[in-house]
Parts: sequence; structure tokens; C-alpha cells
Amino acid sequence: TACSSSSVECRDKLEEEETEEPCDVLYTYGDLGQKCFGTIGRCSTEILIFLSQAGGSVAYLIFIAQNLHSMLTQFMSPDTFIFAILLPMQIALSFVRSLSSLSPFSIFADACNVLAMAIVIKEDIRLFDHPFADRSAFNGLWAIPFSFGVALFCFEGFSMTLALEASMAERKKFKWVLSQALVCIMFVYACFGVCGYLAYGEATKDIVTLNLHNSWSSSAVKI
Repeated sequence: TACSSSSVECRDKLEEEETEEPCDVLYTYGDLGQKCFGTIGRCSTEILIFLSQAGGSVAYLIFIAQNLHSMLTQFMSPDTFIFAILLPMQIALSFVRSLSSLSPFSIFADACNVLAMAIVIKEDIRLFDHPFADRSAFNGLWAIPFSFGVALFCFEGFSMTLALEASMAERKKFKWVLSQALVCIMFVYACFGVCGYLAYGEATKDIVTLNLHNSWSSSAVKI
């Protein structure tokens, strides 16, 4: 939240200083990097944003491919084949520059996510009658960088901050909306992770939906 708010404040400061430009100019992270550190700052900023977004997109594609592969094993052999089918669609979507045009699809996706998470948590709670003696809070030093990686992936949308703030009808409310959203998201992520680990223990897979038994509800979640 602090980083997102700081980036908006820096962009606003840049808009105030560039008085010769129109007041509705929307500066990017690359512009901020160039203002602070010149060409090196712009290149470094844009490369890092590209890597973070590429990593997040690849992770999403792997998630979708493995879920579909677990359902369609008899029809599609390797999950890399599904990955190859989804990749052109992902690339095509990246050319959509207006976030407002994607808002209906985003709302529908959020509703599906809430329903899917509710089903997964219901399945997790169903397994809570098992003893928790083998559940350890700390699972070795390797768990620390893994946890940081998961956290970074969960909040990889940081690079969308400026675009989201600029697309709001009332931009002054952005910080309040962002804070409320992050608090809710962190609470949901924490509950989701704790429930999954208590249910499956060391057998918990990186993609927890792969732990679900074959049923209509688990198939709906994977879709």
C-alpha cells in the first residue's frame, strides 16, 4: 500500500512540475524512472515491470494448463499443449490498453473467484476432523524464500497502480479504496492458505485445486 501510494504521489508531483504539458497527461513508471535517474532509470524500471508481469502471466498460464490437464487427461496429453493454446490468447489480451473496457470481464472473473474459493474452503473444512499433530508452522529455511515468492505473486498487480488510479472517476479516493481492497485481500489469502494447509498438510500442492477429489464442484472450481 505504501509503495502504491508513493508511486501515485510521485506521478502527481511530476505532473505539477511539468507545467508546459497538458494537465491530463498520464505519466508511466518509465517516466518516473527517467525523471529520477535518466535513461538508465527508465530502462531499468520498464525491464523490471516487464519481468514481473511476464512472470505473473506465465504462472497464471501454468495454473490454468495444469487444472485443465487434470480434468482432460484422456483428451489432451501434455499440459504444455494446453499452455501453447492459451499463450496466443494471453498475448492478444495484453494489447487491450483500456482497463475500463475490461471491467465487465473483471467483475465476472471476481465473482467466479469468490465462488471457487468458497468451494475450496468448504472442501478444506470437511477434512478438519483429521488430527493436526503433523502440521508444523515452520517447514525449514527453504520455506522462507518460497513464502516471499508466493507473496510477491499474490500482489504482482503493483505495476497496474498508476493505470488503475488514472481510470477512476474520483481519483482522490484511490488510496482509501486501495487500502480497503488490500486489507480484504490479505485476510482472504491468509484464510485460504491456512485452511488448505490444515486440510492437506505436507501433501498440499502448489496449486491447491489439484488436491481436490474428482467431483462436479471441483471441476467447476478448475474451470
